[in-house]
Amino acid sequence: MQSWRDELQQAVADRDRKRLLRRLETSPAGSVDFSSNDYLSLNSDGTLKRLFESLLPLTTQDLGSTGSRLIRGHRDAFDRAERTFADWVGLDDSLLFHSGYAGNVGTLQALLSPGDLVFADRLCHASLLDGIRLSGATRHYFRHNDLEHLSELLRKHSTRKRRWIVTESVFSMDGDRPDRDALLALAEQNDCLLYLDEAHAIGVIGEAGRGLAHQEQQRFAVLSYPMGKAPGLMGCFVAGPPELKAFLVNHARSFIYSTAQPPLLADLLRLVIEEMGTDEMEKRRIRLRKLSELLFKRLNEEGFATGVTPSHITPIILGDEERTIQTATRLKQQGFSVFAIRPPTVPAGACRLRISVHAGNTEEEIEGLVTALRLSR
Repeated sequence: MQSWRDELQQAVADRDRKRLLRRLETSPAGSVDFSSNDYLSLNSDGTLKRLFESLLPLTTQDLGSTGSRLIRGHRDAFDRAERTFADWVGLDDSLLFHSGYAGNVGTLQALLSPGDLVFADRLCHASLLDGIRLSGATRHYFRHNDLEHLSELLRKHSTRKRRWIVTESVFSMDGDRPDRDALLALAEQNDCLLYLDEAHAIGVIGEAGRGLAHQEQQRFAVLSYPMGKAPGLMGCFVAGPPELKAFLVNHARSFIYSTAQPPLLADLLRLVIEEMGTDEMEKRRIRLRKLSELLFKRLNEEGFATGVTPSHITPIILGDEERTIQTATRLKQQGFSVFAIRPPTVPAGACRLRISVHAGNTEEEIEGLVTALRLSR
């Protein structure tokens, strides 16, 4: 036992020595939020609290699910949420997983098999990459959002089984998007099935926030919708053709062997979905776009290296690890909640500050952040 504990301690010490040790910390009260994924400010302005409180007089069910959904843990609340979500995004049905990680890992592990070929964007989220690895499928990575490289790989690699393309609608560390229509055309020309993760798009882009795939959603094999970003909660709806839900209920291990979420969460998710179509949420999406454009414009005027287009996720690429850590520390000392992103989350030499913009931010907060960044050089 002691030798094992010594190994753990040494592994932690090695990370600490390399300045890669992750620690849990809370943001100070009153700090300006430029780091959370609460893009529509549903948490910070009390919208979710209001929706939660509206459920309490109606709640007669147990708070805990008491089991997996296959063994007594299932409730009508889950059916209502899954039906509401599928109708909202225009797909046949959906299945609610615990998180985006559980949804992607469980779905990909279930759907893919040895002999399949998977072509994944090199910057895909860990949940997608881990699901692919666990499936045993042969994987090839294409350069980030480089459809010419993807086309080249598709010409080189064939199989008697299925070929899949896996990517995201908005990338979490760069804020950029693939060319949806070109991606669909390439998949169809090469008889590939397409899997898209909408984590950072749902609630923000597309008509009424329905995501990048909206209006072409039927052309995707599988769409994954984690609910922990703009919707402000947790869970992940995996949606697609009518056969998909029944298949996942029987084959997705992260669903089968997990205790179900509290039914109250499913009802709250349903209310959030219904809220997305309101005029108030559309005003927030418009404001979020305007603030994102303002931040992008001001950062580029000051000569900072950012992403290629305005986005509610804006990287400020500083490169050097020490400089990135020091800049984040100074910003926090001035009341801005900003975090340094370093390897292994991003490649060596690409250290950055990841700035998340929210509908609840103000123009003055944007200008204050840019001023603080300029003075930190």
